[in-house]
Amino acid sequence: KDIPTRLLYAVARSREDGVMLAIQLTDEKERSRNLAAELAISRKEVAKGEEARAAAMELLEAKERSILSLQAASTSLQRNFDKLQAQFDDSRKELNAKAEQCEGFRSELDKSRQAEEAARAEMAEAEARAAQREKDLRAELVGALERESASAAEDKRMAGGG
Repeated sequence: KDIPTRLLYAVARSREDGVMLAIQLTDEKERSRNLAAELAISRKEVAKGEEARAAAMELLEAKERSILSLQAASTSLQRNFDKLQAQFDDSRKELNAKAEQCEGFRSELDKSRQAEEAARAEMAEAEARAAQREKDLRAELVGALERESASAAEDKRMAGGG
């Protein structure tokens, strides 16, 4: 084989390699453009994701503030409830004490009524005895007056007739 043939073969081979490299380069450029487009889309998605994450964080912080506020309100309500419960318990104790006091008064009133009834019964008996005594004394007085009158009449008769 001679040198020009070899040179022609080498040039042809170089051209073929060049065309192949040009095709590969075009394919790589196309892949590079596609990757660049995908990268841009990915960057946009990452940016959207970051915005969504930031919004979610803001929402989370707002929820945390809301929870803290609700916890503070709940604590305050619990304290108020505890105070009201203590006041209620005190009122109940006071009411029970007053109920016991009323029961004592009621018992004393019942005793007083019973004593009054007994006193009224004794008074009625005393009045009945006094009325009977008065009746007896009147009867004695009438008897004594009649006897006195009869004795005076007898004395008159004896003094006049005698």
